[in-house]
Amino acid sequence: MKRLKSVIIPLFIPISVFIFWTHSSFLELADFAWRDVLYTIRASIVESFEGGKPEVDDVVIVAIDAPSFQQLNLRWPWPRTLHAQLVDILSSAGASAIAFDILFPEKSKDESEDSIFAESIKKAGNVVLAANLTITGRQGYETYFTEEPVKILASAAANIGMVNFYPDGDGSIRMASNYVDTRPSIALAAAATALNQETTDAEDYLFFIDYAGKAGTVPAFSYYQVLNKMVAPEVFKDKVVFIGFIADSAVEVESGADAYPYPFMRFTKKMMFGVEIQANVVRTLFSGYPIQEFPFPELTWAIFYICAIFLTIFRRNPVSFHIIAIVIMVLIPLVAIALFTYQGVVVDVMPGLAAIFLNGTFMGLKEFTQNYKEKSVLKKAFDSYVSPDVVASVIANHESLKLGGERKRLSVLFSDIRGFTTLSEKLTPEELVSLLNDYFTRMTDTIFKHKGTLDKYIGDAIMVIFGAPVWSDNHAENSCYTALEMKERLEEMNIEKTAENRDLNRSPLSLAIGIGINTGEMIVGNMGSLRRFDYTVMGDEVNLASRLEGVTKSYGVQIIISEETKNDLNLNNFLCRELDLIRVKGKYKAIKIYELVSTRPALNSQEACVELFVQGVETYREAYKDNSWDKAIALFRKALEYNPSDAPSKLFIERCEMFKKNPPVAQGEEWDGVWVMTSK
Repeated sequence: MKRLKSVIIPLFIPISVFIFWTHSSFLELADFAWRDVLYTIRASIVESFEGGKPEVDDVVIVAIDAPSFQQLNLRWPWPRTLHAQLVDILSSAGASAIAFDILFPEKSKDESEDSIFAESIKKAGNVVLAANLTITGRQGYETYFTEEPVKILASAAANIGMVNFYPDGDGSIRMASNYVDTRPSIALAAAATALNQETTDAEDYLFFIDYAGKAGTVPAFSYYQVLNKMVAPEVFKDKVVFIGFIADSAVEVESGADAYPYPFMRFTKKMMFGVEIQANVVRTLFSGYPIQEFPFPELTWAIFYICAIFLTIFRRNPVSFHIIAIVIMVLIPLVAIALFTYQGVVVDVMPGLAAIFLNGTFMGLKEFTQNYKEKSVLKKAFDSYVSPDVVASVIANHESLKLGGERKRLSVLFSDIRGFTTLSEKLTPEELVSLLNDYFTRMTDTIFKHKGTLDKYIGDAIMVIFGAPVWSDNHAENSCYTALEMKERLEEMNIEKTAENRDLNRSPLSLAIGIGINTGEMIVGNMGSLRRFDYTVMGDEVNLASRLEGVTKSYGVQIIISEETKNDLNLNNFLCRELDLIRVKGKYKAIKIYELVSTRPALNSQEACVELFVQGVETYREAYKDNSWDKAIALFRKALEYNPSDAPSKLFIERCEMFKKNPPVAQGEEWDGVWVMTSK
């Protein structure tokens, strides 16, 4: 029986690997890495054995770079009359197409500049302008927004193309498409313009980008050099010319605007500018999509399977076994590299190598094990290849790869920046990105400090889970400690930004956030499709946490927690006050809400204000019986003596004054004290 197992198991190991591989998004990263190896080796072969750096003779870049900023001595955006001059020069030089990888969504301050630019575009007759599709997600829905060129420029252009990319699961740009949401890509628009073809003639599917080489391979000339006619016209004749942001060398990974990961970055640690990626896509279109997946994947799997089980023939001879295993594992990648380099055929060998490796490891160890204890050693040997982190543990557990979840009592926190739209209008895009990056970094550090799981960023909002995937008995307290420290970190950030703005003679800028926390039973697990899913939480209790974040605006406080969360707290550690009994929009059941004021020990003024406010709320709920609203008002005003800016006290004074004139119920009727929220 043992001998039979030693033959049967190797037959099933490759099948298991192949099945597991095709259902694992994590192992897909190995395929991405292999494709990066193919690109890199092909470029090295071309440079070493085929005359050095590959020639690019169908596309050129005019770079908006640092030297151009220095020479022109202008801040961005540059006057569109400069772009008009550039178009005239490139058109006179005989460029087959001129593509601006720059958005022109707004009119110039001097609209005559747009007219001059539009006239040059129309005169050239082969200018392609850029549009961009933005998808924003917020609280369960997505918004699609397309930035188009201003009308006067769009009507003059020969074509308009989308600049969006299609990154792989690891964020790297290896694939492209001719269309973005039914609109032609800027690369397709440029190629079609150069060939005087209609964009509708192209097929729409994802295809591999045939990169000419590392960043900087596509010829690029500084904008100011072309503008000052320092570049020979022959350089641009019959070529597609892209204009966009670039540098003399590829930017470092940690920096650079409009730069993206691409296949060579895995080894060079440098990204490629978007305009050079677009230029490489045009090369790909002109050369007829030279890189393709191997058209017979079933044959590939069959070959890998045969190689994996072929080792069983030599399992009794350790020397021959190891030599054959090494030869196969070297030969398969070499054949795949040759196919990619000389035929443009992509063969993903990682699952085959994994199957062969696992089969070889199993059979090699099997011959040295004779009992159960040695089989345990085998398992430990395999365990040494598994990372102990959460992702690896999920992959090791087959059930965790399935869709679905389980019901657990957890805590969820939602936070949102107040007045974000107004804030974004006051800042440049670069300033806004810098501010948000600083904000998210501080908030995320705080979340991780208190054992929170960052579920997602939703625009300027943050969603956090406490108690999963790693269970914690005090998840409610961790969520409250997180909220209070987020508040402190935001105050520190505002102080720093105020000082910076003062030094730069800018108007003061201060962020405010609202935070909602709820605790209860919810579904936690992998949600999504069979091909792609996320670890998240769902259910009414999650939605309530989001609603509580919105309720903070109505009460003028920063942190609101539910009664369920409050009940799970040790109130010796936290100062809370009951704010109200409310019915949120879309719900019938009324809930008590509480403000999380601070940790304890708190300031004497805070404790006094909270105590008087709570007394005021109790009096307020009974005042309808004998019209004693003034008693409640007196308590709220006394609370304001300890905290003159206390928004809830001011809110309840207004309510009492209103109910004095318009009682909530008729005399003799019962009032439940519920305040109905009319908005989310």
